[in-house]
Amino acid sequence: MKTGHLIIALALLLTCSGSAWCLSPQDVLNAKQSGDEGITVVYPVNQDQAWEIAHAVLHWLHSNMIEDHQDQNYMLTSIGASTCACRAEVGVWIETVRENYTRVTIITKGKVSQNDFTKMETFHDKLKPDFIIKFRKGVEIVKSGRQLPFNPP
Repeated sequence: MKTGHLIIALALLLTCSGSAWCLSPQDVLNAKQSGDEGITVVYPVNQDQAWEIAHAVLHWLHSNMIEDHQDQNYMLTSIGASTCACRAEVGVWIETVRENYTRVTIITKGKVSQNDFTKMETFHDKLKPDFIIKFRKGVEIVKSGRQLPFNPP
């Protein structure tokens, strides 16, 4: 391997493997503990329905494997490429407010990705509103008595 290629390969490896550069699910858990991040919405569904809808929505958003912690009312996943620059860590908390009403909180943590040479956009910031919109659609589907589709509606 030429020296130039080796330097580029090492730079990429360090960028995407160093803990200072990449986030982990723990970053989402820490954000939840701080209590000042995320978006919370109460939906007119029970906790089991909310859990099912959250799974469907994360699938529709092309999440990676979902780590369920149902006994603790949350799930974790990541969305995006396996490299740090284009991946967001995602946590969803599902808590019963009262019968048939559930509080859903989504927290995302991610790095800035470059869409083109002139515009920088935070990838993970787009996920929260997308999740809320798709979750609302999932609630409509479930409330109408239909099954949640495999593909996004």
